[in-house]
Amino acid sequence: MDPKNFQMIVNWSEEDQAYLVELPELPGAMADGATRQEAIANAEIMIREWIETAQSLGRPIPEPQSALLSAPEAAQRLGLSDAMVRRYCLQGRLPARKIGKGWAIRRRDVERFAAAPRRSGRPASMAHGS
Repeated sequence: MDPKNFQMIVNWSEEDQAYLVELPELPGAMADGATRQEAIANAEIMIREWIETAQSLGRPIPEPQSALLSAPEAAQRLGLSDAMVRRYCLQGRLPARKIGKGWAIRRRDVERFAAAPRRSGRPASMAHGS
């Protein structure tokens, strides 16, 4: 599991005079550093160590929910074409951010979209003659 896929909340702490990184998806995991870059690097180490400890104790490891997916990655997860995912993003039916020529879609939004009922097919045609 890539540590960069886990959500990291970085804040400056006046009290500690350091950057603090919260890792909300991994209970009890935090890191700090003198610079933002150092704090993030330390958080990535903390994530790897947290996962190793959980594995050694036989505990479940949560799936990262903050990872951003590209349209092709979301399409693969949803079983849709890349074009259909881009269309849903453009229409606002699948929350996403336009980045350059591509789309950045949060993993949790893809999972919510996958779980939501969708109407498929064409509308039924009206009965003839009345």
